[in-house]
Amino acid sequence: MNMSGKATKAANSVWYKARMRMAEKDSRFCSREITSMLVGIERTRIAQIELQNVIPHPDECISMAEQYKAPELLNYCCTRCCPIGMLDVEPVEGIDIDRITVKFLNATADIADIERAILRIASDGKVSVDEIPKMNEILAKLKELSRIKNEIAVYMRKLV
Repeated sequence: MNMSGKATKAANSVWYKARMRMAEKDSRFCSREITSMLVGIERTRIAQIELQNVIPHPDECISMAEQYKAPELLNYCCTRCCPIGMLDVEPVEGIDIDRITVKFLNATADIADIERAILRIASDGKVSVDEIPKMNEILAKLKELSRIKNEIAVYMRKLV
């Protein structure tokens, strides 16, 4: 820690930043000692998580996300800490609803083309070798829609 009481080694950690954002609203979160009582995680474990020396357990992620009022931590945990989530969950950006809306409208502009392409490919009940590139293209567009859905969900959780 430096003279200001900020943890310099953990300063770039998403976990530390979330706790500090909460500390701006509730000073009890300035201290890892008190935070440990609020989130139910031992003080030294919080330090290890914030220093990124250990990966938090799912229940720890949930507790920190709830107590810090930072639902984006759940997505972060899934997309960067969980081997299964890394395969299937799309990471979200911390953006506002207006930007999310623009991204959604851009992503859905060609939805009719995607529908027609899937229908053409699936009409014979199988995906041929020459149709794989088009299916990968469709999958990439669907992943972007999934990311946008996740961004909306995180945004909405922050409102509650």
